[in-house]
Amino acid sequence: MKPAVVNAWSRMVLMPAEEGTGNYRWTSTVVLECTCPPMEVRFGKGQTPGGDFHYRAAREGMSAGVATAETAVLEVDLQDLQDLQDLQDLRDVRDVREPRDFPRSSSGSEPAPELIRKPAAAFRNLRPELPFVAARELHALDVSLEGLRCTMAPGTVLVSDGLVHSFEVAPSEERRDSANVRVFLEHPVSPTTTEKSGLPHLVIFEFSREPVRKVFRGKSVVIDPGHGGRDKGFRGPVNLLEKNVAMVVSKNLYSLLSLAGAHPHLTRRDDVAVEESARVRAAISRGADCLIKIHTSGDDDPDRRAYFVRYPPRSEASRALALEIRNALLERMGIDAALVEWHEPDGVSLPVVQVEPLCLTHYSDEANFRAPLFQKRLAQSIFNGLMRWYLEKG
Repeated sequence: MKPAVVNAWSRMVLMPAEEGTGNYRWTSTVVLECTCPPMEVRFGKGQTPGGDFHYRAAREGMSAGVATAETAVLEVDLQDLQDLQDLQDLRDVRDVREPRDFPRSSSGSEPAPELIRKPAAAFRNLRPELPFVAARELHALDVSLEGLRCTMAPGTVLVSDGLVHSFEVAPSEERRDSANVRVFLEHPVSPTTTEKSGLPHLVIFEFSREPVRKVFRGKSVVIDPGHGGRDKGFRGPVNLLEKNVAMVVSKNLYSLLSLAGAHPHLTRRDDVAVEESARVRAAISRGADCLIKIHTSGDDDPDRRAYFVRYPPRSEASRALALEIRNALLERMGIDAALVEWHEPDGVSLPVVQVEPLCLTHYSDEANFRAPLFQKRLAQSIFNGLMRWYLEKG
């Protein structure tokens, strides 16, 4: 078997920081699957040392075999995570643990990502190989895996999880037996690098999501799942109801915001009717930074579909939030929602948007939404837009 990088993927991971403490580590990872260990992991020239960089590798005590239990990680089901109290319950999980790692000194310098910036008004010139980039600046981290060829198809993998924007793996132009990795980040954070023995051999770049938490810590966001009770909203061709779609997306968004240290509030948690005035009062009484209303669009013609992000015309803050969410949906999901001015709810002075990210009456949209990954990606897109709005506010 030739030494090579054969696959790459990314995901968010939540793991106990120390057994029995109730503390948890929330990270984004980029994972490379290799046929064998690299001779060296070298970081790009000219990248200055980062204070939190740490390199670890499993070089001693390796054993052959498929990487299964020893590489297990805990991937949170965001839909089931209702509030931060649920994190305490995870302490009872006994079979999920961090794999054994063996320290080794790194021969490369401790990297800090290189900054790539674009004008605030531009949205398509930051990464021309991608259809659309909503982030206004990215931080590039370059890594070379010496002794491994790249046999996977070179290209860009879009992640867009609020921290890791995208990454690419390609053969080195300088050495045949070297693979280059470039990770684009929305926040300048240096990775912890580990290697896990097995088949495949894993090289894992782990990025702390603490910069995302710094953006959201202490922020108050009210999420309003549309309809409820007898008010069913639109109905899909196979009987999926708008009120249920709104609830699923809202709970996923609530869980992401909770993990990020925000103070989210749901105007309803169950299938109950809630008066519009009560939804508005919930946002005002909590002194919320914004109100995000989750709905779907629909049409009498089942072959037509359209997507919308609505905002009140007299609120510049609402329009700015709507624009960020609209762009995040286009970037992550390819959903090209129209920005539409919309009647302002009575008595609302805070920024408010209504997000309609799928057309429930269209058969393919209803089918897509039944996939849990699709549901989570919708919530992640709204989360990304909200994060960028906070960053722009300063």
